[in-house]
Amino acid sequence: MLNHLISIIFYITFILLSFFNNNNNNKIECTLQQPRYAPIINLEHYGRVRGIIENVPIIDSNHNEDIYFYQAIRYGKAKRFERPERADSWSNDVYDAIKPRYACPQVGYNSSSMSEDCLYANVWTSVRALASIEKPLPVMVWIHGGAFKVGSIFQDLYNGGIFVANGDVVVVSIAYRLGAFGFLYTGDDPELARGNQGLYDQILGLQWVRDNIHNFGGDPNQVTVFGESAGSMSVGSLIISPLANGLFQRAIMQSGAPNPNVCSNSKADELSNGLAMEKTMECLRNKTIEEILATDSPDMTTPFVPIYGDDFMPLNPVEALKSGQGLNQVDLMFGVTRDEGELFLQKFLPDNKKATIHQVQDYMRIIFIGKPFVEEVIEFYTKNLNEKNVTLAQLRHALSDVFGDYSLICPTILFGEEYFQRFHNVEFYSYRLMAPIKSIHFLNDTWGGVGHAADLFYMFGQPFQMKNLKFTQQEKDLSRDMIKAWIRFAQNQSFAQKNDNC
Repeated sequence: MLNHLISIIFYITFILLSFFNNNNNNKIECTLQQPRYAPIINLEHYGRVRGIIENVPIIDSNHNEDIYFYQAIRYGKAKRFERPERADSWSNDVYDAIKPRYACPQVGYNSSSMSEDCLYANVWTSVRALASIEKPLPVMVWIHGGAFKVGSIFQDLYNGGIFVANGDVVVVSIAYRLGAFGFLYTGDDPELARGNQGLYDQILGLQWVRDNIHNFGGDPNQVTVFGESAGSMSVGSLIISPLANGLFQRAIMQSGAPNPNVCSNSKADELSNGLAMEKTMECLRNKTIEEILATDSPDMTTPFVPIYGDDFMPLNPVEALKSGQGLNQVDLMFGVTRDEGELFLQKFLPDNKKATIHQVQDYMRIIFIGKPFVEEVIEFYTKNLNEKNVTLAQLRHALSDVFGDYSLICPTILFGEEYFQRFHNVEFYSYRLMAPIKSIHFLNDTWGGVGHAADLFYMFGQPFQMKNLKFTQQEKDLSRDMIKAWIRFAQNQSFAQKNDNC
């Protein structure tokens, strides 16, 4: 039940991020009909690539800056359910990295906008970076969220140019396979679906960064991986994966950590006992994308999640942290929003003016069904509520807290603290976002809290890019400070400064 509800909150988050995409048409002053081309760059193993010039806001002034954007560079290829391989070269042709290409197959996308040929990387760089090849800049690699089921590097919100225009960094985002295509597990035989395909995509993407980012003015020895929600879970998984050793030096985990309840491959083996998996795989390989997507649940719950017990994640995440086996020693920053569970309320308390303490307690019993500590949880989160004068806001807050704490806040904080206990000599920062998004009225009116993914709004500089909305100075200041803090962390500088609001 709990995993079902976690998937729901991730799905609602995806809808929220879609709002930013649909209302962000004026964020970049770029005329696609007459593009201005960025310099052609030669990638030794692939060929030449051409990008475009985009105009991005400078957050400390009213001016903009031109940056170079190389969009949808192919970094890998993969057959269905198999582990990825390095992409083929494009010989003497110039690869036009000037527009979005296909998203990885997922529910909610038009069939014409998605393809299994989806292993692309976006790169944002600058005149400064290309002019200082001999002194390369730190690199930030973004991994998007979406419950391992939805999401794309081509979503407008994920504009890495805001970091490049406002600091000496190079930014990359990497696509990875989702849902059954990225996480189906049927066994360890190479002829079967061995699981974690999407995480192996991320490894290949980071290897591509290591081997090619110097051509864009980036330093392969100063790489920060950062992600939110399922992207944060991915970052945590990379931290405990021996296959990621040396591919990054810093990491930022935003609202998510590897789930200790993920299915091990031994459990999946039990599920597949007695089944003719070879015939099943033959059938699945002959199905269309739409037929495979149709078998998945429409409400965004999914059985296709990372597993442990393979080369990528040999141990359960908790065991890996405790034993230290295979852990990568990196500087770590992690954080959460104040009201991670707010979006969950849309499932249980949308606008129920007559909700009671007993109803909220029953909802908590549903969330923790079968858990031995359920009554202790109920007592802890409702002990200060008075049945006679309790308000709807208090009930919503209690339910939000219990779900947010259990599903996102506690796992993220515990991962960070356990990691720090093992590596005292690494840089360690944490944050908790407390500022609601007041300028987007439907969010403020409906939820009113600082919900899951609210940090993305500030971190990607939306108050400086969404021209059709009027933002408060406080929102702009917080966004400015978060952008600068993330850049400083990637540059191995002090995370916070005296006047920061975050």
